[in-house]
Amino acid sequence: MHNFALVLDRLAAISGSQRGDLLDVGAAHGWFVSRARHAGYNSSGLEPDPRLARWAREHGAGVREGFFPDVLDATEQFDVLVFNDVFEHLPAPQAALQACARHLRADGLLVLNLPLASGFFFGLSIALLRVGFTAPWQRLWQAGFPSPHLFFFQSRHLQRLAQAAGFTLVSESALPSLSTTGLWARLRMDRSQPLWLHVLVWPLLVLVAPLVRILPNDIGLFIFRKQQDFGG
Repeated sequence: MHNFALVLDRLAAISGSQRGDLLDVGAAHGWFVSRARHAGYNSSGLEPDPRLARWAREHGAGVREGFFPDVLDATEQFDVLVFNDVFEHLPAPQAALQACARHLRADGLLVLNLPLASGFFFGLSIALLRVGFTAPWQRLWQAGFPSPHLFFFQSRHLQRLAQAAGFTLVSESALPSLSTTGLWARLRMDRSQPLWLHVLVWPLLVLVAPLVRILPNDIGLFIFRKQQDFGG
């Protein structure tokens, strides 16, 4: 929720008082949809998991069930498209960016909040993998999860993909990648790992949390603007 607030603050800094229609792709419980609505957007979401989409609707968030862009009408367009920890799960990122161009109005904004291959934890997991400790690498890619990570991008690669789809970068910033608040609950979400490992990892992460803030960032927030001659 803290990072969601930072995303909306960054959007406000770019668009000023202008709001409009916002679509959160991969909306999960609808928390960002609700927060965006309170910030003045006409916000809605898409979520492929029927249980989560139903939960979101029951709690007041306008979330449709389905995949982007299949569930959208061909002519449906928005002022802002948001992917919070979603874009790295998509099997065809270039096709997804082209679909974003089609479903954004002129000068519309595309928000990508995603993990980076240039981050500290990515580099650490590679170093541990080389000495035979595979668990951090597998967890980073969410191996065994229903929807694992398929890509880790560096900034320059992401910008090239976006530019080819008709987008111009207007903002690049960082989001906090490690918070001690709720850390234990986040670790225990992965039930494939034994309890003893989480008992060991939790205090280590608490100790390194202050250091992580000054190391290469693991989460990037990119905001692109649609070029007017792309995607309709």
